[in-house]
Amino acid sequence: MQRWLRQYRAIVLNTYIPRDPLCSRSYSTKTAFFNKNPTQSLPEKLSTYISNLLTEQHDKMLDQPVQKLIDTVPNLARDLKKSIDIENKLYTVLSYDPVLIDPRLYLHFYDPTVGASVKRLMLERLLYHQQYAACWKLFTGDTLNDLDAFLSTTKAFITKQRNDFAVIDFIISMPEFGENDAYQLSVLDALSHAFNVNARRVLQTHHDINDLRQLSDLQTYPKHDFISTVLWLKQMMKRLYYEGTTSQQVQEVLVQSSDIMMRPGWISSIFPKFESWSSLAFPKTPKSILPYMDSMNEMLSSGVRLSDLDTLYMLHSNVTPFSIFSVYKLSHMNKSILNYLMKCLVDKSNHEELKAAYLVSRKQLDVPVVIMCVNKLLANEAYVLPLIKQLEKSKREKVILNLDYLGASQYMELIVHFNNNQKIARHLVTKFANSAHSHVENLTLLAASNINSKRTLLEIFRSTILRAGVVDQKFISVILNAIVDKAIPNKGGFKNSLDALDQKGKTLMHNTFRSLGQSLSLLGETDLALAFDAIYNTIHHGSFCYKGDKIAQKYIYKSLSDEAIRFIIREDNRVQKLQKIMGKMTTSTFWVKYWLIHAMVLDDFSNAIKLLEFYQRSKRDLTQFFPAIVFGVIKSQKMDLNEKVKYLDCFLTRAKKLKYENVLKFKAGVELVRHFQRAASNDSLSKESVKWLAALSGKNRHIRGAFHFNRIKKHSVVMK
Repeated sequence: MQRWLRQYRAIVLNTYIPRDPLCSRSYSTKTAFFNKNPTQSLPEKLSTYISNLLTEQHDKMLDQPVQKLIDTVPNLARDLKKSIDIENKLYTVLSYDPVLIDPRLYLHFYDPTVGASVKRLMLERLLYHQQYAACWKLFTGDTLNDLDAFLSTTKAFITKQRNDFAVIDFIISMPEFGENDAYQLSVLDALSHAFNVNARRVLQTHHDINDLRQLSDLQTYPKHDFISTVLWLKQMMKRLYYEGTTSQQVQEVLVQSSDIMMRPGWISSIFPKFESWSSLAFPKTPKSILPYMDSMNEMLSSGVRLSDLDTLYMLHSNVTPFSIFSVYKLSHMNKSILNYLMKCLVDKSNHEELKAAYLVSRKQLDVPVVIMCVNKLLANEAYVLPLIKQLEKSKREKVILNLDYLGASQYMELIVHFNNNQKIARHLVTKFANSAHSHVENLTLLAASNINSKRTLLEIFRSTILRAGVVDQKFISVILNAIVDKAIPNKGGFKNSLDALDQKGKTLMHNTFRSLGQSLSLLGETDLALAFDAIYNTIHHGSFCYKGDKIAQKYIYKSLSDEAIRFIIREDNRVQKLQKIMGKMTTSTFWVKYWLIHAMVLDDFSNAIKLLEFYQRSKRDLTQFFPAIVFGVIKSQKMDLNEKVKYLDCFLTRAKKLKYENVLKFKAGVELVRHFQRAASNDSLSKESVKWLAALSGKNRHIRGAFHFNRIKKHSVVMK
C-alpha cells in the first residue's frame, strides 16, 4: 500500500500554490473493518476494507492541499468524491465552466499519463486562464510533430476567443530552450506561421522594452504599432506596480493609448495579475492592485470593451456592477459571469439600473437569478408580464412558481394570462388566496375577469371559500354565473341547453357540480349555510345567466345541494351537522331537510315509522320526503337485504294505515327496483321478497314504470 501511495505522491506536489495546512475532511465511505454485513464473506470484507482505505487515503492526499479552492466551487467537492481515479478527478474539474475554477486546480490534478482528449481540454482551460507559461511547459512535447499539435490547438482556441492580445502574451511566454538554438528557431518559425505574425520581432520588442528600467526611458520609447504599444503598456504597468502608483497615474498612462482599450482583452493583458483573478473566487484583493482597478471607475465610461477575463478581473474591484455590465454587454457574455454580475446588481444597484440590465440579459440568466431580479424589480413595477413574457416557456413557469408577489394586481394579471395553464393558475390562485391581498373585493374582481378555463374558475371558488375564508353573496353570484355559463352554455333556455350537451359535455357538467359540492362540503356549518343561501339567491336573481328559468333553478340548486351533502352524509355526526346548517339558513331548506331525513333513517331505520307517526297532522310535509326515507332504508347497514324488504313492507303498511298518499313515487320506485334487481342477480333475494316486490308492482304504477325504465336503460347500455 505504501508503494502505491508513493507512486502518486508527485501529483500532490505538482501544484503552483503555496503549501496549505492539511484540512480535515469527512468521508462517507466507512473504513472500519468489522462492519456488520452478513452478505459479505471474510475475503470480501477484507477486499472492501482495503479498497475503501486506499480510496480514502488517496482522496485525502489529492484534495487537502487545494481544499479551499475546491470549496469555492458549488458541488465540486461532492463530485470529486465520486471520481474513482486521478484522470476522473481531473476530468471532473475540467468539466466545470472555467470561470468557476481557479487554474491551480487543473495543475494540481494533472497527470501526464491522461488521454489525448483530456490533455487537449486541459490545454484549452489553461489557455482560457492565460496560463501560457504552464502551457509551454506541459504540452510542447519532444518532437516537432508534438509542437505542431500544440500550436494548432492553441491557435484554434485563441482564434475562437478573438483576443488580439493573447497572441502577443503567448509568444512572450515562450521559455528558453537552452543551447538548442536550432529547435528554438524552429519554434519561432512555427509561431510565425501559425499566428501570421513575426514572432522574432515580437520577442525582440519585448526584450528591448524590458531592458528599460526607468519610467522616464519608457515614456520616450517610440510606439509604432499595436505590438509595441501593448508591450510598452505592459512594461509601464509593471514599473508602476513595483514603484507604487495611484489610480490617476494609471489613467494618465492608459489615455496615451486609448485606442488599445477598444479591443476586448486589454485589462487581462496589461494589468498586473493576482491570486484567483481569472475566476469567480474572491480572496482579498492585494492593496497594490487597487490603483489599477480604481482607475477604471472613469475609464469604463469612455467607450472601452471588455472580454470575459477583463470582466472577471474587474469583478474583484470596487467598481459598480452596473458600470461593468454596461461595458461587458457590448461583448458576447459568458453565462456564469453574467449570472454573478446580475446577482451583484440585485444587491448593489438601483431599480432603473437593475431593470435595464435584466431586460437585456434575461434570456441568458439561470432561473434562480431571474427570480432574484424579478422579485427585486416587483417592488417598483405594477406589472409582472413585461418582465417574464420573453422567457422560454419552462423557465417562465419555474420563475412564476417561485416569485414573491407584492400586490393583488400582479396576482390577477398572471392568473388571467395563464388561466389555461392549470399548474400555474392553481399555484397563483392558491398563493393569492393565502396572501394578505385576499379581500372579498379583489377575489370578486378576479372572478369577474376574463377567465376562459373552468378549472381555474373552480380553483378560484375553492381557494376563496376555503383558504381565504370568504363566503360572500356577491362573490358567489359572480363565480357561479361564470362556472354555470362554462358548464352549460346557454342555447336558448336551460332545457334546450342541457339537451344540447353530448355525453362528454354532461359528464363534464356533473364533474363541475361535484367539484363545487366537494368544496362546499368542507365548510363549517355556519359558512355552509351562508353559501347555500348565497347560491339560492344567485339562481333566483335577475342577474343569473338563466334568469327566471324554473327548471334551471331547481336543477342547479338540487345538484349543488346533493353534491355538497353527499360528502357530509359520510360523516358520523351527519344528523347534528345538517340540523345546524338548516337552523342557520334563511332561504329554502328543502334539500337540506331531505338529506337530514335520509341521514336520520340511515342512523336508525326505525326512525322511518317514527316519522310517519310524528307527521300525522301534517302529512304533506312528510310525503315529499318519502324518497329520502326509502333511500335511507335501502342504504341502511343495519339490515340484510331481505330484512330491508320486510321493513319496507311494514313501513308501507303503516303509511297506508295512517292514510299517507303517494308513498312510493317514480324516483323512489326506480331506486327500489334497481337495488333489488341487482340483489336478485346475486341470488340474495328470498322467495318471499320476490313475491312482495311482484305484488307491489301490481298495485303501484310507479313501480311498474320503474321496472320498464330500468329495462330500457339496461337495453341502451347493451346496445352501446
